[in-house]
Amino acid sequence: MAKKTRDPYESAPDEIINLRLRMPAQLHHDLAREAAQQERSLNSEIVHRLNMTFNADFIAWRADAVLRDRAEREAVKRLRETPKGQGLIDQIVEELRSKERKR
Repeated sequence: MAKKTRDPYESAPDEIINLRLRMPAQLHHDLAREAAQQERSLNSEIVHRLNMTFNADFIAWRADAVLRDRAEREAVKRLRETPKGQGLIDQIVEELRSKERKR
């Protein structure tokens, strides 16, 4: 009788699988540093980050952030089209620079 081979892409939801992974050295360094700061193993850090990307709340938050960023860019673009708007932008930039100098 022939041995039944298992499809490597089929597994139970609670099953832990082994995965060999190649990545750039700098990414490995960055992940290892972050794992140490978070007091996690490198494996736990990678699993944590992957889970965040598939979490519905994270996906919704990220989509909202992208939309906000686009809306803000469009608002600034529209402001720059008028002298009054450009003056407002210049004023805000100067206030921010002034605060930076005081630090």
